Amino acid sequence: MILTERLALRPVQPVDIVALRAHWTDPVVRRYLWDDVAIPEDQVAALVQESAARFETYGHGLWALRPRGHDSTEATPLVGCGGFWPFHDPPRLELILSLGPAWHGQGLATEAGRALLAYARDDLDMTEALASTDAPNAASQRLLDRLGFACTHRAGADGLDTLFYARAL
Repeated sequence: MILTERLALRPVQPVDIVALRAHWTDPVVRRYLWDDVAIPEDQVAALVQESAARFETYGHGLWALRPRGHDSTEATPLVGCGGFWPFHDPPRLELILSLGPAWHGQGLATEAGRALLAYARDDLDMTEALASTDAPNAASQRLLDRLGFACTHRAGADGLDTLFYARAL
C-alpha cells in the first residue's frame, strides 16, 4: 500500500471490479482512457487478473486510488486508478492515471502521480518514467507538466494523434 496525505493506493483486486468498471465506463474517463469504448465487466476482470500477475512478476501494475482512511470494500469510494502499464507497439512501460470527474480539480492526480513516481524510483529502481496522452487531452498534458515530464515527440499511435513524454527519476 502507498499512503499519501489524502489517498490510499493499493494494487487492484477482484473486489474492485465493479467500481473500476463504473469508473472506466464513465463518459469523461473513457473518452481518452478507452477511446470512448465502454468496456465490459469481463475485460475489467481480465485486467485486474493481469495486473496481479504483473505485480507478482515485475512489481508494477494498476493501483486503486481511494480516500485515505477508508477500507477497501466495494462500497468504498474509488477516486481513480493509476500505475505503470505497457502501451503502444513495441510496448513501453508508461505511467497511467485516471480520476473520476467528482475528484477533478483537487490536486489528487498530482498527489497520486508523485507517489507513483517515487515508488517507481525507490521500489522498482526505475531511472526514467514515460507517459503518453492523446493530443486533445489538455488536462493530462497539464498533469504531466506538473509532474515534471517533458514532451519528447508527437506521433500517431493506434490511429490517434499522441504526445509522448519522459522524465528522469
